[in-house]
Amino acid sequence: MKKKKLAAIFAAVAIAATPVSTLMASAEDSVDATTTTIYGDINSDGSITLSDSIAFEKVLNGQYTLSDYTVADLNVNYVVDAADKQILLAFLMQVISTLPYTG
Repeated sequence: MKKKKLAAIFAAVAIAATPVSTLMASAEDSVDATTTTIYGDINSDGSITLSDSIAFEKVLNGQYTLSDYTVADLNVNYVVDAADKQILLAFLMQVISTLPYTG
């Protein structure tokens, strides 16, 4: 069961990785996360949705700059990377139920 969930996460990452960087061509030039820390709320709209996954891809590609990277450090290792994006996708697919994820 756990292997199926991990396979689903990796499949979603593989599917989402390429188009994500092109879907938001008209998005803002930067994302600002300055208020209350809501882990995973990359675009600071107060909720965690697929839009945050798209914004996260732009952060990883250097197209967005966050003023507070805490919202994107979803495994709390003080590094924002692809592992954090996979955690966000797992949260969106309801494989995990809380953020940050340290399990």
